[in-house]
Amino acid sequence: MASLTELKAAQRRFADLREQIKVEAQNLLAPSLKQFLKDYPQIKTIMWQQYTPYFNDGDTCHFSVYDILFSSAVYSSYQGEEEDGGNIFHPWIYDNQEDFCGVDPKTYQACAELSDILDGMENELFNAFGDHCSVIITEDGITVEEFEHE
Repeated sequence: MASLTELKAAQRRFADLREQIKVEAQNLLAPSLKQFLKDYPQIKTIMWQQYTPYFNDGDTCHFSVYDILFSSAVYSSYQGEEEDGGNIFHPWIYDNQEDFCGVDPKTYQACAELSDILDGMENELFNAFGDHCSVIITEDGITVEEFEHE
């Protein structure tokens, strides 16, 4: 019976450790992401979806970060509840456009670089925000919403 009690205690400890990792990961990411918004004031919102697909044509499903988007408007939801009009863009979709989606070229390039950095941090973003969610960053902080997908 002691082994079951010990396993239950270990299970609780693992859950506690996962929560601590999540909090610590958010605490590491939040200041840099908020500073990005201060450094590039034309950008008011950074947002993306992250999830593990439920089906992948028989192949193994892997967690990924999708559609890192930047906006010159403040968004309160990934679904587009914009508070004050503005452009929303993904740097690589609009690469080589003359107008840089309404932001100056330096800001546009910084968005492209941040997108690359975040794309390379999937494990960290999973630990920080979880699976099947949308992440919205504004100067007010980070919002994580449940995300439904196919």
